[in-house]
Amino acid sequence: MGMINGLSQCWWLSSTCGVNWDAWAAVGTFLAAFIALRIALSEQARRREEALDRALGLSTLLVPEIESWHVSIRGLVNHVGLDHAQAILESFEPEGGDVLRVPPMLRKHLHRIHELNAPARNLSMAVACAMSARQMESKVRAALRPDATDREEVLSLFLQHLGIAGGALVEASNEMNKRIFAPPVTRPWWWRLMLG
Repeated sequence: MGMINGLSQCWWLSSTCGVNWDAWAAVGTFLAAFIALRIALSEQARRREEALDRALGLSTLLVPEIESWHVSIRGLVNHVGLDHAQAILESFEPEGGDVLRVPPMLRKHLHRIHELNAPARNLSMAVACAMSARQMESKVRAALRPDATDREEVLSLFLQHLGIAGGALVEASNEMNKRIFAPPVTRPWWWRLMLG
């Protein structure tokens, strides 16, 4: 009863018993702070959950196209490595797959990739390197002519862009697949107590 006596010296208040209003004010302040904290934390948790749901949906939408694009880029890397000039030139054409063009679904949702958090950096890097490699088209075409003197340097730089793009696509795809196939998160009892 010692703690309760701190709030009031006796129960069934009478004219001789006094209420310790400072103690009751402290209890009220504590409860108000607890409720305010709970509201703030539950709102933060709700926003985080919404962001994770958006990232999961976007990951599910983009992963198949990212993986397909990676396969195409890896094929182009093989052609460059084997010095298949015709196949390299065809990769720039729509009939040859236009390998370095950003796939339609990814292009459509490029403004949203920041929602992916960690994979967004790798995906941005892949897009930037693929676009840089695509801008090298005229240099690559010139370097693949029989009389070209800078063939090795140009193709080496081209291959470097392709390698970075391919590696970044693999990293982004792996991170997104981890999110897609992650088991549901279980929260401890105190989490439910704080956030409801």
